Amino acid sequence: MQRTEIKIMKTLFYGITGYTGELILEAAKKQELQPIIAGRNEIKVKILAKRFNLDFRVFDLENEENLNRNLADIDLLLHCAGPFHFTAEPMIKACLRNFVHYLDLSGRVEGFEYAASLNEQAKRQKIMLLPGVGFDVVPSDCLVAYLGNKMPDATHLTLAIAMKDGGISRGTALSSLENLPKGAPIRVGGKIENIPLASKYKWFTFGKWYKSLCVIAPWGDVS
Repeated sequence: MQRTEIKIMKTLFYGITGYTGELILEAAKKQELQPIIAGRNEIKVKILAKRFNLDFRVFDLENEENLNRNLADIDLLLHCAGPFHFTAEPMIKACLRNFVHYLDLSGRVEGFEYAASLNEQAKRQKIMLLPGVGFDVVPSDCLVAYLGNKMPDATHLTLAIAMKDGGISRGTALSSLENLPKGAPIRVGGKIENIPLASKYKWFTFGKWYKSLCVIAPWGDVS
């Protein structure tokens, strides 16, 4: 029997110096992964590299030549540096130029729509563009798939999310504030439209947990 060689991907985690990034590195350590870590703040990147015993690189997203040089030998990139409506486009373009699979933590509809618009180019270059691999979309998509299998005749789903303890990361907070004027996306006749943030609201009871007034907010599942 011929032995199949399994190629180990060379991965790079970019923008991991924040709260979420450290959680990702803790998870990667438990899985015995050895990514290269990178960011634009040299001091913070070096501290994390020493703490987790990982190789590191320091670069920003401003210089195309610099991006190419740092991604040239990479197979897969996990992009964690928000706000993603500023950072996703240059990083995705760099991944397309250098044939690098792209993942990010974005939950923004605009990010999903932008990646989808590059679908054919990504296919030609045999790379994956997959935004939204963090909290946004993944758990809700899994829930929808589960409910769809259990209730195949269902036609509507209302999704409510509450945060009883703790809150959101600094990056998520900044991204949310910067996008307040855009409102919340909904689908009307198959097309995405924006309505004022919190213009729709409803009370929900979360099991035996507690009751909360929830307002409509941006969520990537609309894309």
